[in-house]
Amino acid sequence: MEPTDDVLALHSRAKAIAQRVIDGIPPERLTAPTPCTEWDVRALLNHLIGFNRLVAANAEGQEIPDRAEADFVGDDPSANFAAASRDAEAVLRAPDGLERTYHLPWGEMPGALVAQSLFADSMIHSWDLAKATGQPTALDPELCEAVLAWGRTVMRDEYRQAAGAFGPEVAVPPEAPVCDRLAAFYGRQT
Repeated sequence: MEPTDDVLALHSRAKAIAQRVIDGIPPERLTAPTPCTEWDVRALLNHLIGFNRLVAANAEGQEIPDRAEADFVGDDPSANFAAASRDAEAVLRAPDGLERTYHLPWGEMPGALVAQSLFADSMIHSWDLAKATGQPTALDPELCEAVLAWGRTVMRDEYRQAAGAFGPEVAVPPEAPVCDRLAAFYGRQT
């Protein structure tokens, strides 16, 4: 993925997929384990919603909430994701959204990289949430392929070792569906 407006279109499509998966999560599944072994469904939703909130708050000059302490899920994960992802996308679509520097807890990032990261996060965690809640994991193959290609250019070993965010790549057959290859690349058991 090149840092162009195309990433915003991809992000918008990924956001819609994430929304569909989140809409399909019944309340009783919020405590289910996920392929992100350190997080249950609720904690993974909190991460996904929180990343979007973080981008929007940062760009608007608001105080950035402590994502480890905040409850971004609330009583309505679907509505809270919709609002957070809408706000983050609006910030990224602003005239300087892709060029400005975002000051995030893990460091400074240019807007284009933030957009790519949100896009990848949405796709990877949509797969995680779908898997954890018994929904189809055959997400949009074109988007999975784009995230996989991008991941292969940016993933470093130290990222795989940092706080369980990504595990070692899991071997899958080359003919496995691209969304499963994406999940395996990020260390998920398919």
